[in-house]
Amino acid sequence: MQRLIIVIAVIIAYAIVSGCAVQPRAIPDSRELHGAAAALKLTYGCMQSGYITPDTAATAKIMVQYRLKEYQVDPVYMANLAQSMPVDITLNACNEVALIVAEFNQVAAANRQNAQSTPSYQYVAPRRTVCNNIAGQILCSTY
Repeated sequence: MQRLIIVIAVIIAYAIVSGCAVQPRAIPDSRELHGAAAALKLTYGCMQSGYITPDTAATAKIMVQYRLKEYQVDPVYMANLAQSMPVDITLNACNEVALIVAEFNQVAAANRQNAQSTPSYQYVAPRRTVCNNIAGQILCSTY
């Protein structure tokens, strides 16, 4: 069980890091496919058991699907494979899923904040200030 959690964690973490840099492959590695199926079944089981929220489960599912996006995987085959996977739904396993999703959400929030906080440099046209001394009083105007 511990090994399965580690495999699932590695698959989801790889989905976060890999992004679009990987070239599409037509046939997935069977370990990767089985790990993704187990991750989907574990995520659904954790949600059904009430160990994680539906939002957390949805994020985990999207993370796994994003990882499988580089392959040509039949959704019906994937659903059947997920149903046939022997996965123990325990509180510890569900906490691992929730932790991975929380880390993903924190990284995504930090990336969004960094993107927003970068200063945008705007061109400011030079301005001209003219000052005149009229009866001992200085008046300035900026154009």
